[in-house]
Amino acid sequence: MRQLLAGLSAAGVTSTTVLGPSTTFAGKTSDTGWVVYEAADQVTAIAPPLPAPEQARRAGFDDSTLLGILDSSPTIAVILVRLGRYAVGVFSQGQLVASKTDTRYVGSKHSAGGWSQQRFARIREKQARELYDRVCAVAGEKLMPFEKEIERLWLGGERQTVLGFSKRCPLLETFASRKADRLLSVPVPDLAGLRSSYSEAMRYLVMRSRTTV
Repeated sequence: MRQLLAGLSAAGVTSTTVLGPSTTFAGKTSDTGWVVYEAADQVTAIAPPLPAPEQARRAGFDDSTLLGILDSSPTIAVILVRLGRYAVGVFSQGQLVASKTDTRYVGSKHSAGGWSQQRFARIREKQARELYDRVCAVAGEKLMPFEKEIERLWLGGERQTVLGFSKRCPLLETFASRKADRLLSVPVPDLAGLRSSYSEAMRYLVMRSRTTV
């Protein structure tokens, strides 16, 4: 990111605009907002991993907003869920300070038809609910001691499983205003996947357009 900003500073940027959360650039909405750099022939928009602290429009190139986020050491939380496996973690200053990973059996889909299939589907739904409840309980144990410090919460894993978990876990209401819209793409919710999720969570989205703001 510093290299990109250095390039933009030399690119003849004429104005810098900080847009608030849930704003759209080139058809893409960011729940953390955008920092938009306008030059004569191109507009570059950067969505930070944490919400921009203020909306503003300034003449010329200004990287203070992004550098402030880049140089911060936020406390963030991550919950990764796939059927049969989960990982929960809290990161402070880039370090994993609280975590738990575990497995919990959820049967695979049943290919046979009739009564047997319906019975298996009910069992599988029950197992999935038990997984969601277990993950929610573990998340409470790991996240609540840091509740006041956590600036951002990310969910990740398999999309449908995450959606099911989100509907089932009341703990997420505590972090509703801090929960990121973007789901983290982590194939395996184990300790290695949890550690790698920090860089994925703190990723900046960069878009370019020929149109002005």
